[in-house]
Amino acid sequence: MLNSEHQAWLDCRSAQDYRAGHFPNAALFSWPELKVRLNELPAAPANLGLIASEVHLADIRSFLREKGYNINACLTDIEFANLAEPGLVRGNSSMRLWSPNPFLETTLKQYLNLDPNLTSPQALDLGCGGGRDAVYLAEQGWQVTAIDQQARVIERAKTLAKHNAVDVDWRCCDLRSTDCLPTQSFDLILMNRFLNRALYPYMRAHTRPGGYVLIHTFAEGVEAFGSPRNPNLIVKKHELAKEFVEFEVIVDKISRIEDGRPVASFLARRLEENKHDGYDSHRTF
Repeated sequence: MLNSEHQAWLDCRSAQDYRAGHFPNAALFSWPELKVRLNELPAAPANLGLIASEVHLADIRSFLREKGYNINACLTDIEFANLAEPGLVRGNSSMRLWSPNPFLETTLKQYLNLDPNLTSPQALDLGCGGGRDAVYLAEQGWQVTAIDQQARVIERAKTLAKHNAVDVDWRCCDLRSTDCLPTQSFDLILMNRFLNRALYPYMRAHTRPGGYVLIHTFAEGVEAFGSPRNPNLIVKKHELAKEFVEFEVIVDKISRIEDGRPVASFLARRLEENKHDGYDSHRTF
């Protein structure tokens, strides 16, 4: 008996076959569109099952393994059609396999204390990557501006937003240039799995009073794991609390992700106008 109940499945059959019957814990991904939808998969290494046509199965399996995924069950479309599996689902419902940064989820649920009269808070995602955090915030009712300098990454993020029926202001530009940065202030500025110290003054200056800065990135000690090694990408102990000394620090801790690497989780709230943040709006980083 196939143990399908506790397995996340990538179903790469045709949309017509998927609608006719699929596992309830399956997500529909056409091939080769899967190549540009990696941001909709769980973080590698994750255990996944794969269903695809006999023609494409080997190629898809090799591609996913190259990306670090564990493919622990495979079915061809013919094998799936011959299954006597109870509980199949009909229709277009597709399981969500991706999730936002867990620290961002915790922050929204436990720590943010915004003005209750604020119906549509504004967030800025610096170095947004594949857009999971930006899309998640948009789903929670935020107006989100998300920036990354890689065009292919922004295209993936746009696809994610489309599939989840939300609008995000995506911007493809170099954060080292002030022409790239919005001039308005935000209720939340986040920088996840990314670090650019030159942006600290901008973040201080463009967080509204009562708004928050959220940073979640690799911390000292990660060098022992081989990646990243560049000190420009690694937060030092107590660095963030010193940089945002005029803010109320709510969370400042080091924890470890699944592969053992240490990450810094930092959340701080701006209490009042910061008059001496050192930010020059005409400067290029």
